[in-house]
Amino acid sequence: MKNIFLILIFIISSLTSCSFKDNEAIKKVEELQNIVTQLQDQYNAVDEKAIKNAKKQYDESLFLIKKYYFKDTIDIQFMNSLDYYKNIKYSSKIINKNRTIINDNFDITNKQLSILKEDLNNTAIQGEKLKEALLNENNNVAKLDSAVNLYIENIDKLLFVHDSIAGYIKNKTLSF
Repeated sequence: MKNIFLILIFIISSLTSCSFKDNEAIKKVEELQNIVTQLQDQYNAVDEKAIKNAKKQYDESLFLIKKYYFKDTIDIQFMNSLDYYKNIKYSSKIINKNRTIINDNFDITNKQLSILKEDLNNTAIQGEKLKEALLNENNNVAKLDSAVNLYIENIDKLLFVHDSIAGYIKNKTLSF
């Protein structure tokens, strides 16, 4: 009888400790979901209109340059500025490519975290597999964070280039 009582205490304590670990894991998943939500808010706060405007203005200026600018009239400052201004073209291509990748990663990460949370609620995953799953999701969120920060950094650079030189280029193109 004494042994059964000890066994019952051991089973109850192990069940409560598993439940406690599951609750911690659920909280961790919810924290990761909150981080992803914050990243989506940062990502969605980007001014797409400003990017499109910068690219449109770049295309218009380049059209005028190709049409009216003659290479025999060399203006070194203008050519250097134009080389710098071409960063808008390359940056916008990278930004568009990264936008698609980041959107896909948001969808995938949100689905994975929801499935993991559901598995934790159903106690379908425990022990080492739980640790591996949490580590994997932690890494995925960290990579997503890095990608979003790089994306925002590239947009800031594009807008900086546009703000710093677009007026000069436009004035030059109007003087041809």
